[in-house]
Amino acid sequence: MTQNDEFLYQLRIANPIDSVVGAYVNLIKRGHNYVCSCPFHSE
Repeated sequence: MTQNDEFLYQLRIANPIDSVVGAYVNLIKRGHNYVCSCPFHSE
């Protein structure tokens, strides 16, 4: 693993995508995945 790969791995571990995106949109867990309404439209 190169130094860049190690950095990206540590970045992913420290910032789970559901936590980052969940700060901006309302995420709903459906099975194994998360879903949300489009943040650009009022649905």
